[in-house]
Amino acid sequence: MFERLIRSKQRVKIRCGNDEIDGVISHFYAEFGLLRVGKLMIPIACIEQMEEVEPEQQDQLPVRTKREPFLRLVSDGRHTH
Repeated sequence: MFERLIRSKQRVKIRCGNDEIDGVISHFYAEFGLLRVGKLMIPIACIEQMEEVEPEQQDQLPVRTKREPFLRLVSDGRHTH
């Protein structure tokens, strides 16, 4: 299945927990159970849902990870000038 998606360069939406990744699968590492989408390595065991994006929808989707930011800048008061 993954080989067909790689050959056709079909864009997919992958859901892993709270994360939704849009992109093209570029490589499947069967021995490790990993998919490469852009710069991300995704364990296939963590994939909850995967769907092919229709060609007319492909122009609308940027290649990115959609999630809430988990890092934020905080000041602990130790660095004062």
